[in-house]
Amino acid sequence: MKIQHVGSAIDAVISANQKGNHLVLFLHGAPGSGKSAVVKAAAERHGMALLDLRLSIKEPVDLTGMPKVEDGKTIFCPPGWLPREGKGILFMDEYAQAMLAMQNVGGQLIYDRAVGDYTLPPGWVVILASNDSKDRAGTTQTPQQINNRCIHIDVDPDFDGWRDWAIEKIDARLLAFLDHRQELLSKPSKDQRSFPSLRSWEFVSNILAEEMPNIIRQEMVAGTVGAGPAAELIGFLNVYEGMVPWRDVFARPDETPLPDGVAATYALMSVLARRVTMDNIQALTVYLTRMGKEMGNLCM
Repeated sequence: MKIQHVGSAIDAVISANQKGNHLVLFLHGAPGSGKSAVVKAAAERHGMALLDLRLSIKEPVDLTGMPKVEDGKTIFCPPGWLPREGKGILFMDEYAQAMLAMQNVGGQLIYDRAVGDYTLPPGWVVILASNDSKDRAGTTQTPQQINNRCIHIDVDPDFDGWRDWAIEKIDARLLAFLDHRQELLSKPSKDQRSFPSLRSWEFVSNILAEEMPNIIRQEMVAGTVGAGPAAELIGFLNVYEGMVPWRDVFARPDETPLPDGVAATYALMSVLARRVTMDNIQALTVYLTRMGKEMGNLCM
């Protein structure tokens, strides 16, 4: 499911829970694919509290509570950080990274909405998220009895959905680069420490906001998204002022300015060659005619 649609799925689950139909979403996706961000955004959108519960750093007693004897009976004292009232999202992130015992304890909150002597308030929604085993993120097998009680959604980090969120938060130059090179938005790697993801590009945006020598900036970007994407981004930034938005070429081929300089021209030709379809090729032909035969041959 594309990232912009996951928010709608969360909205539907919240609505169902308000009617007493307690549905549980389980979001699956690569590291940095936006799972946590979309849940946080949903909580803000609905004016709900958000409790991020990482079972991977908990032990069973952290949820069941410490036992004590009262009137000759053993009772459990639930931890004070569990919600007692109001409405919110209990977000069990990195669920499959937890040991099996903790997954089973957390499972009680999924299908009983209670654990030990604690009961989750009716206004709270349970959402799970995890990486998959193929991502080498330290996951374990989730028990089938828990899987069978969840709605499983694979999160697809597509550019259009991410752009709606990023347009007011991400450096405009970086947004323009990723608009040209959408293939680099998310490229999980099993072997490289640094790789492109929605999360790591947000870090890059923060790096670009700081003053530093170019050689340091490139090394820091490479340490965030990898050497290849970093080199492409730095090269793009060097010709950014002369770049022409590729969407304008297809929308207004008669009016869109021609690129300024050889580097910007070759960069635009590369993007147009990847974005052309049978639906927009006529507009591209009009634009290339304005640029001359040599550039037209280069693009085609």
